[in-house]
Amino acid sequence: MARHANASRVEVRLRQRPDELLLEIRDDGRGITSEEVGDRFSLGLIGIRERADLFGGTVHFEGVAGRGTIVSVRIPLPTVQT
Repeated sequence: MARHANASRVEVRLRQRPDELLLEIRDDGRGITSEEVGDRFSLGLIGIRERADLFGGTVHFEGVAGRGTIVSVRIPLPTVQT
């Protein structure tokens, strides 16, 4: 985000739910495009997806032109047996 978004504000939230961790990163930058999200050669996005995948997680990118980008990472938590 620091290199590409042209954002002046970034918000990071980490929440723990009973079955998952949810990391949300929002900025007020230019907004990622669907072409950028689908770029198979974007090393930054590939790295984010690979790291989430290591923990069985998923990543979702959402961009709105001129309004910003939201990156959501969901990591499942192991079920606790009692």
